[in-house]
Amino acid sequence: MKTIKLILLTILLLVSINSFSQPQRIGTSNTYWELLVNDGDTTLKITGSGDMPDFFTHIDLPWNGISLTFKFLEIGDSITKIGDNTFFGCSGLTGTLTLPKSLRFIGRRAFYACSGLSGQLIFPDNLTTIESFAFNKCNGLTTLHLPDSLTFIGNYAFGECSGLTSVSFSDDLETIGEYAFWRCSGLTSLSLSAGLVFLEAGAFFECSGLTTVSLPAGLASIAGKVFKSCSELTEIINLNPTPVSIDPTVFEGVNKSICVLKVLSASLNFYQQAPVWKDFLIKGIFSVIALSNDTLQGIVNDNISNQVYYIAGDTVTLEATPNADYQFENWTSNGVIISTDNPFSFTVIQDTVITANFNDGVSIHEINNQSDLDKILIYPNPVKERIYIQSFSQVEQITIYSISGKILKKINGRQASLPVSDLVSGMYLIKVKMENEETVWKIIKE
Repeated sequence: MKTIKLILLTILLLVSINSFSQPQRIGTSNTYWELLVNDGDTTLKITGSGDMPDFFTHIDLPWNGISLTFKFLEIGDSITKIGDNTFFGCSGLTGTLTLPKSLRFIGRRAFYACSGLSGQLIFPDNLTTIESFAFNKCNGLTTLHLPDSLTFIGNYAFGECSGLTSVSFSDDLETIGEYAFWRCSGLTSLSLSAGLVFLEAGAFFECSGLTTVSLPAGLASIAGKVFKSCSELTEIINLNPTPVSIDPTVFEGVNKSICVLKVLSASLNFYQQAPVWKDFLIKGIFSVIALSNDTLQGIVNDNISNQVYYIAGDTVTLEATPNADYQFENWTSNGVIISTDNPFSFTVIQDTVITANFNDGVSIHEINNQSDLDKILIYPNPVKERIYIQSFSQVEQITIYSISGKILKKINGRQASLPVSDLVSGMYLIKVKMENEETVWKIIKE
């Protein structure tokens, strides 16, 4: 009897799926849905354009009753809104979720409890709003990439997404709603967006794995319980020059006696007197900005970040990496050369801006043996009008540099001379590139 019932249920399910194999209109919108079956796997496909409608509850969904059967989701490129409850409880969905580039709004409980979704979720560049409970209990998600267009994350939007380990916040994000990341126990560090203004109540409540938090300078409001029960929190970097007034529950459950609060050195006294903040282990920090004189020529510390904050007395090591055909020259600060070492280490005692300088890798070739003279002849030297090159190898490129390494002239191709009448009198370097080698010589322009 059980076998017969199982067969009947399977037949009914197949009939249900087949009955929706043609596009069906979703409410009165210009969007449509259909089910596609391939090798036994069912895909819910959304097509059309514009906003998908809101649904009062998941019971009102046109695919209610078969929502557990589809494994994959395809959303058309012209969809601009995913409405309330649209994919509520679709726990059968698996793998990574791909959202259309046109999407600008994700409604309440849109993907609530879609626990089968996994991996990273990259949100499209036009998205501005993620409403309440949108991805609540999607505990298979591990990484969120939030776009610069996003300004609002609603209440409980990613609550209980315990698998989350990384969130990249957009710089324009202004509000993180109540309990938005509640119980995201996999998060270990947070660098909140530079444009963040409001942290609503309990935003990161019970994120028990959190150890490090960075708060932006413009954060104006931190509501109660934001970091309550974040018991592993050991470091807070607060770039706001003025302490924000906060409720004692914000850091309730955090061991403030061992948690280091890093603040701008100029603001140290303010935080040492501010309620709640003064209970932390407070240390002043300085900014170190490391730049390249030209990123086309080289980068500093893999270009991970050009501004980092350090406690006074910390040792910082910078490493400059030249790109192909360039070489590191020196480090300067306020236009003054401070070192030619690479890597370069120094002790932080103040806010510092350091620039790595690169050049074209040009150096004066010393003519010190007869074999050099046998390979190439450059004449006349000194020169007035035109410099000539004779070589047993075919000349491919001629470049003239100033003594500082700046390119002044370049000729590509199989030419063996270069006009120099327009150069002012002085010393120059000329690099000759041949088929198998390069040589650099010093010339005098009269």
